[in-house]
Amino acid sequence: AWQRASAISPAQWTSMETGAGLLAGKPISAVSLRLVDTEILVTGDHVNKSYLGGEGDADNKVTLENHIWHRTGDAGHIDAEGFLWLKGRHSGACGTLYPFEIEAPARLWPGVKRAALVSVYAMPVLAIEGDVTHLDQWQKAAKGMGVDTIVPIAQMPMDRRHHSKID
Repeated sequence: AWQRASAISPAQWTSMETGAGLLAGKPISAVSLRLVDTEILVTGDHVNKSYLGGEGDADNKVTLENHIWHRTGDAGHIDAEGFLWLKGRHSGACGTLYPFEIEAPARLWPGVKRAALVSVYAMPVLAIEGDVTHLDQWQKAAKGMGVDTIVPIAQMPMDRRHHSKID
C-alpha cells in the first residue's frame, strides 16, 4: 500500500499535518492486513510463514483463525475510507505518541530537514535538523502536539548501510 503525493486530498494533507500519521494508501488485494493493538499484521501468499529453522518465529509470527500472520512491528490505523495510516515503530512510541504522529507534521514545518521523536526518561523529545531560526515556531507547534522539548541538532545520525533512515 502506498499513496502518490498527487493523489493525496487536502483533507488527508491536513490530517498528516495535525498528527494522524503518515498516509500509506489503501492496502492491495494481495495482502491481508489486520490491526492488533494498533500493530500492523500481514499475511498473503508472498509472506513467509516461518523463518529458516524457526528462528524468530515466536517474536514475529502469530496464528489467528488458522492463518499465519507476520508482525511488522509498525503501528497504524485504517480510516473510515479504508486508507492505511502509519504511526511508526511500536518500539519508538513515547507513551501514547508514535513517531510518525509527530515526525510527519514536523517535516512540514518551516526550515525542518529531518525530525526524530525519541524518549528521554520516558518523556517525548523531538530532535530536529534544520534552520534553527524557526526554533520558536517549532516549539509552539510541538507543544500543541504534546511534545514539550525540542532539541535542535546539526545533523541527524543516518543508517550506515543506505544513509536513508535516521539511526
